[in-house]
Amino acid sequence: MEKETIKSLISYGLTENEAKIYIALLQKLEASVFNIAKHTSIPRATVYITLEKMKSMNLVSSLKKNNVLYYTPENPNRLKMLLDEKQKVLTEILPILSSITDTDKEKPGVRMYTGEEGIKIALEDILETMERKHTYILLAASRSEIMKKFPKYFPVWVKRREALRIRTKLLLPESERSTAVFKKNELRDTRYIDDQFSFISTIEIYGNKIALFSLKDDEVYSIIIESGPIVKTFTQFFDLVWEKANV
Repeated sequence: MEKETIKSLISYGLTENEAKIYIALLQKLEASVFNIAKHTSIPRATVYITLEKMKSMNLVSSLKKNNVLYYTPENPNRLKMLLDEKQKVLTEILPILSSITDTDKEKPGVRMYTGEEGIKIALEDILETMERKHTYILLAASRSEIMKKFPKYFPVWVKRREALRIRTKLLLPESERSTAVFKKNELRDTRYIDDQFSFISTIEIYGNKIALFSLKDDEVYSIIIESGPIVKTFTQFFDLVWEKANV
């Protein structure tokens, strides 16, 4: 349980030492640097430096008793307050950061992201790019395995895409015709290709980018290619297959 809590605090933004020390203080409510170091197996000098940083974050406070400095943890709700403060700063600075870089200027390049989180990064890029560029047609060749891989995240992503009124032209293998999540609707036009020509990976064409997804258990990654000429070529191939596909 404690290890999972430490992992969660690290995901939140604390360092491993900060997370260990904070949990130790929550358990003890009050402790000296010596006792914290003994409990966490972190060197005393490191504990002291970490505690001083945590004091500046208002995560801990200190008091002297019999000339010994003791530390106490602040209420865990302080973590939410810190997150709200970060969110406020981020909201204020995002327009400034965006204005520094000309995001509409094409910069040919390739980016690769590994693991399931990498897949999500690429999927988020699709929505962000299409919303920013006011491009609302997504060309996709996919399979239901993406739904199986992300049973909670992907349906939510689809709803977010539909909320942006992004229309999709989707190519699927014939064997996927009964897949409910990919049924035709007002924002999705679906066509089918013979299974012998079905795609092994997923391809998404959007704006001036292409996202490629590999979802095999031992090869989970995504690649984003940003290039006008390459996108145009892939789009031509997609249109050719689309015309020949089964309705």
